[in-house]
Amino acid sequence: MSTVSILGGGFLAFAYGVSFGNDKTYQWMTSMLTSMFSSILITQPIKVMVMIGCAAYCCKINPFNDDHADFDEDEPVLYYDPDDPTLGKQ
Repeated sequence: MSTVSILGGGFLAFAYGVSFGNDKTYQWMTSMLTSMFSSILITQPIKVMVMIGCAAYCCKINPFNDDHADFDEDEPVLYYDPDDPTLGKQ
């Protein structure tokens, strides 16, 4: 579908350019093709790399270091009452 659109647009530009003369038409078509290929081969890959770099910088995940995970926790305190009736006799 996109190939048909590109070829159709090129044909319309060529047909409209005939009114300007043969030399102007070839210059115009050469300019359009050069612009399209420079966009595909140079500009678009640079845009993609910049966007990937920005996304990687913004969404950077720091590695988790669990060496310090237990420093902020207190030791659990167990309360034992030998007279507590729910413990049962052993």
